[in-house]
Amino acid sequence: MNSGPSGFQNAPITKAIIISSAGLSLAAGSRGVLRHLSLTYAGVFQRFELWRSFTGNLVFASLPEMIFGLYLLYFFRMFERRAGSSKFGVFVIFSTTFATLLQIGYLLLLQGGSGGVGSSKVLAPGPFALIFSLFVPFFLDVPVSTHFSILGLRLSDKSFVYLSGLQLLLPSWKSSLFPSFVGLLAGSIYRLNIFGIRQWMMPDVTKFGPVRFIMNHMRLPRSSRVAHPQPAWRASGGSASQDGNENGEAGPREPRMERFGGGDGRMPAGGRSLWASPPSREAVETLMGMGFDHDEVVRALVEAQNDVNVATNLLLEWRGL
Repeated sequence: MNSGPSGFQNAPITKAIIISSAGLSLAAGSRGVLRHLSLTYAGVFQRFELWRSFTGNLVFASLPEMIFGLYLLYFFRMFERRAGSSKFGVFVIFSTTFATLLQIGYLLLLQGGSGGVGSSKVLAPGPFALIFSLFVPFFLDVPVSTHFSILGLRLSDKSFVYLSGLQLLLPSWKSSLFPSFVGLLAGSIYRLNIFGIRQWMMPDVTKFGPVRFIMNHMRLPRSSRVAHPQPAWRASGGSASQDGNENGEAGPREPRMERFGGGDGRMPAGGRSLWASPPSREAVETLMGMGFDHDEVVRALVEAQNDVNVATNLLLEWRGL
């Protein structure tokens, strides 16, 4: 099983979550301010510290939880690469908001436990809900690549991910069971596509006037989906030999020409086709790490002119996702 090439390529939301979670967790551990960041009854209902609904879903209470939690978030970046950041952002917002509301209701039901500092023991802080909501597509969509046996137990390459999730629960299993459960529930509801939520997408902020003005004046690309222009080959106007120039004279061999346009390979309007650069190895590995076959990955990259995001959308459309 492969989650794609290393790093956070095409996974900016996962990168932001991991950096924020690691920074807050280390700061809370070194300064002893965990009780001011975690989701507690006293903090939410008595002091109205609503920021806890945000920080409580990021900060880990212990180093072992942080290590296994961040590893799982990093591994699950494959789903952002597969769905795209716009759809993955909706998944993150929905699962976190849904789970937070249920946790607040749970705290209210328990009357805040022992209140104050002690109430932090009722629900473990950390992105448990988000992590376990991602176990739903991991279980349903990621195929098993290999099987092996250890001490007579038949395991698969997915078993290590499940064991990491179990290890994440062990340090504070009593207080982390409920956040993990509501995370699984949130992932299942999203999977059921209630209200068509799986088709929702976050807006592209680069389309807004002020953002576009700033990015244009800073000379930054507006979107990673903007394809680089390719030189065109005029189909009419003389016959060119594959091994020579237009006059049939000997010359250097022209690079192989591919046709872009519809999926049927027809030439675009105007009788022109575009030079095709071969799909990069890194792009192919990225998409194959999402579970797509090599042939369909190459075809999607060719049609998308090597744009990984566009190719991802094509692959999802072909599979009806």
